[in-house]
Amino acid sequence: MASLARLWADAEPAVRAYVGAELRNPHDTDDVVQEVGRAVTQSIDRYDPDRPFSNWIFGVARLQVLQFYRRRSIERTTFSSELVDQLASAYQALTPTISARREALDACVESLAPRQREVLRCYYADQTPHAEIGERLGMSKAAVSVMLHRLRIALRDCVRRRLGNQEAAT
Repeated sequence: MASLARLWADAEPAVRAYVGAELRNPHDTDDVVQEVGRAVTQSIDRYDPDRPFSNWIFGVARLQVLQFYRRRSIERTTFSSELVDQLASAYQALTPTISARREALDACVESLAPRQREVLRCYYADQTPHAEIGERLGMSKAAVSVMLHRLRIALRDCVRRRLGNQEAAT
């Protein structure tokens, strides 16, 4: 069986999307995703490796969302338990697609020049403003904006090519 860290890394974006759709508040989403991670770590011995990890982790995520609502004593008038189940199933079905897209994006980012990766990291990971990135890297604010725009287009096209090549190979 793959390591728990790798399984979690693969599943976390889909779990985050599911929890985010349920809660609609980014801070609550972060808290519940952490709770899912903790619950998964504590109960990994109950996971049957002969079954898909995504099925199991979405069950854990669903329970954590329900516990969140119970702890907060929030009435869920807009979502029935059937809808919660349908959302979990929909996100579960998307998990392979999300994983493939993530792998393609990672490969595309790795193919960029170090300076381009640095601009992406500063903007997306560190949430640094364009002007500050420019100061740090000796670029104008406008040059940073243009570079980010071009990088988004290049990464989008690269991911599409990689996913297209995967589909053609299967």
